[in-house]
Amino acid sequence: MTAANPITRSYGEFSVSKSSDLVSGSQLKIGQKVTYTLTAVNTSEVPVHDAVLSDDLSSVLAATSLVDNLQQTQGSPSIEGQLLSWDLGTLAAGETQTLTYTVQVNEGSESKTITNMVLGSADVPPTSCVAAVPAARSMESAGQTPSAQAPCGTTHTVVPPTVRPTVTHTVSPAPVAPPLASWSPTAGVNKELSSACVAIEDCRQLSRPAGYR
Repeated sequence: MTAANPITRSYGEFSVSKSSDLVSGSQLKIGQKVTYTLTAVNTSEVPVHDAVLSDDLSSVLAATSLVDNLQQTQGSPSIEGQLLSWDLGTLAAGETQTLTYTVQVNEGSESKTITNMVLGSADVPPTSCVAAVPAARSMESAGQTPSAQAPCGTTHTVVPPTVRPTVTHTVSPAPVAPPLASWSPTAGVNKELSSACVAIEDCRQLSRPAGYR
């Protein structure tokens, strides 16, 4: 009699997310930089194979430009057209891998909205940000439930530059002092003494203002 030994296969489990150093929903200015991070986390004790993360950059590159090289902890990322693909290969049990890139807002991008989303796939579908479900297996068969609150994407709005109002100052001309009253040799003459004035020099002395020399 031959005994049957059923073989049970264990599947791994992993999550996918995307974040930015500037919180999603915030506003960006022309020339400002923002750094995005893609994260894949193996939340099980079983390796996940053939893990790939895809990031649609069409909205990002319509308003920004890449300013630094892609920085990843594992795997081989590439950009073809407007699609960033990150081939992680095998994601070991309990492992976390990240990829970061930085962009800078271009001139002429005022009022544009930058949105993008990361999606993941592997030999098992991720618990968040699912790109595709393998034909041989579904999330239901693995007992996984996709997260409705998964942070799969980010949104930023570019605001127009602030226009400072022009301030005009008017310089008023300096006040012009009125001309000094002309002095007359006979001004201020003491009438009581004028009759006693005999010599011309004596009259001049009497008619000069006080303090005049």
